Amino acid sequence: MSSPKEVLRSLVSLISSATEDAIREYEVAGCEVPSIDAPTEPRLPTDTTGLKKALRILEGAFHQLSITLTPPATTMYTWPASALLPIAASQT
Repeated sequence: MSSPKEVLRSLVSLISSATEDAIREYEVAGCEVPSIDAPTEPRLPTDTTGLKKALRILEGAFHQLSITLTPPATTMYTWPASALLPIAASQT
């Protein structure tokens, strides 16, 4: 059985690997890697299969890492409120 530190390091490795895969998908397609500072939306690769796969892995590993390291009390106070916002909005 893996130790908690090994699991966290594996998640970090997945995040790094998936990020590199996404960058490679943009480069292979001849597209610029997106930037938060860009004034326009980036051009996407024509075939987004590899990019979508990398982003799913990146998102999943990020969320697992974040939830694992977040103290339960913090999660209890932040998650339910945000989960109820759509319900509250639909009642108005």
